[in-house]
Amino acid sequence: AVRGGSVAILETSDDKGQLAYRAEGDPQLGMGELVANISNVRTQSQLRGYTVTQTSFASVIGSTPKWRPPLTRENVLDVSSIVDEHFTIRVMDTGNQYSSGPFGAAVEVADVLVIPTMLAQDAVSEALELLEFLEHQGTEAARLCPHL
Repeated sequence: AVRGGSVAILETSDDKGQLAYRAEGDPQLGMGELVANISNVRTQSQLRGYTVTQTSFASVIGSTPKWRPPLTRENVLDVSSIVDEHFTIRVMDTGNQYSSGPFGAAVEVADVLVIPTMLAQDAVSEALELLEFLEHQGTEAARLCPHL
């Protein structure tokens, strides 16, 4: 809201996630449709057809209620590329499958990693496991992790 927009929030989980349900609005088009039509999306106006603008002015690209094929690593890289052309900040909701291709692609194009956790031992343990996993993936992923 402070930036006045130019923030895109993307659902990049393998399977259809809950981002659109948590966001405001009722999207007619979403991530599945964007991936299917990515080669035809060239302008910000075309890209915004797949978003739902929030009261914070962020633009959310989630999944519609329709089934969509699982995302691939290439899908996430393609969508990230077009979003980066038209938005200043890109936030990616990856879900929990950190060994998947879409998660790896999100890590590859990320500048910052945020790991939300609940105040519970199992949640903290899972966050530490993720950091350890990323440290073992090489320089690109490890740069997002503090040293354990």
